[in-house]
Amino acid sequence: DRPVAMVGECYVVIVMGVSGSGKSSVGEELGKAWRAEFEDGDDWHSKENIEKMRKGTALNDTDRQAWLMALASLAKRNVEAKSRVVIACSALKKKYRDILRGDLKPSSVRFVFLDGTFQTISERLMERKSHFFKPGMLKSQFEALERPCPSETDVSVVPITLDIPTICNYVLKIINASTSSNATVHTTSHRSKL
Repeated sequence: DRPVAMVGECYVVIVMGVSGSGKSSVGEELGKAWRAEFEDGDDWHSKENIEKMRKGTALNDTDRQAWLMALASLAKRNVEAKSRVVIACSALKKKYRDILRGDLKPSSVRFVFLDGTFQTISERLMERKSHFFKPGMLKSQFEALERPCPSETDVSVVPITLDIPTICNYVLKIINASTSSNATVHTTSHRSKL
């Protein structure tokens, strides 16, 4: 059984980034390491959204609204149940991240931004066979991406050039530090220390 999180603990980790950055792979492994449920945001898209992406059409804010609200509800349910969950979700814009934060206590949710170059991620996408996301749509995601700003102290920036176990260990340290001090840890400017 998954452990129940204690008061002041982080219950929700949202692994974010453009398609092909490794959200699902990192999220799944982080879920195992943190002994948490893992939910892939792609599985929460409507049939209409998936069909749009299959045709190579980028989603707009309206398309994403219901999807983000559903993921925000998932996060809130887990916080209320004091149960850990890792969610893979692009969360490209600050307003999307704000929807996911909702009215949750800041210490209860953290974002992990998987940061990579267009070239690196484009090469990864070319290798994927079964995913509905078309590699040509990556450009629109990079255009939509709003990198976390300094005020978003709940976002940790992690380079995708690191291997998955290293990323997971780093995130677990952030969660533990944030829990033990019962304060949000600002890590967006410390990539060089990974």
